[in-house]
Amino acid sequence: MSNEDKAVYIKRQRERYRLFQTRNGKSLLINEVVAYLQISRDHAIRILNGKSYDRKRHPGPRVRDTDDLLPHLKKLYFLMRQPCVKRMKEALPRWLDSYQRHYGDLTELQVTKLTSISSSSIGRMLKLIRSQAGLSSTRPPKSFWYRSVVPIKPKDWDVKTPGHFQCDTVAHCGTSLEGSFMNTITLTDIHTGWTENFAIYTKSAARVREGLINMEKRLYFPVESIKFDSGSEYMNFGV
Repeated sequence: MSNEDKAVYIKRQRERYRLFQTRNGKSLLINEVVAYLQISRDHAIRILNGKSYDRKRHPGPRVRDTDDLLPHLKKLYFLMRQPCVKRMKEALPRWLDSYQRHYGDLTELQVTKLTSISSSSIGRMLKLIRSQAGLSSTRPPKSFWYRSVVPIKPKDWDVKTPGHFQCDTVAHCGTSLEGSFMNTITLTDIHTGWTENFAIYTKSAARVREGLINMEKRLYFPVESIKFDSGSEYMNFGV
């Protein structure tokens, strides 16, 4: 039964419920509603004693008017270099003073809204923008058995010496991931920010390995560790 059909049925039974004068008649109707809607008896009584017109407002907190924030959130999103929504929420209060000094087009009410907006609201508003910000070509390995033997450690940003790298690939594919295209391997040292790049055609494991070896030779300090995602260009077997 659809929600619309259920609403019509409940409305009709409420009208019948009011017409019954005897306790026995009302009890029989309650039993009918319980059997038809598959709900508890207490729930059926609450429904039948409710108002006959449909509720216009959904339960829960009232949705705030945040449409006027979208242009500012979009601008801040790209100024912050596209963080996840939870990080963006935490960073917003620290960014607003600088943003207002440079752009100066926020009202006092908008500042209040941006300071108190939830991460889920930010995610809903930026859903379309984030989908247009870029494509992801990361694909997990098709075979998972060897993932259990690869040592996994949490990210450690509190490094004191060079040699610990973040590594990722960037696809130069335009608006489509179809076919073969160029990719760039980016290797960034967490401590110093030193970055090496290497262009490869397709993301085969052999080409990624070739690029990593080439970049390692250009470094002025040894590689101690490399942190990367679970894309098949990094986690694979039989390279």
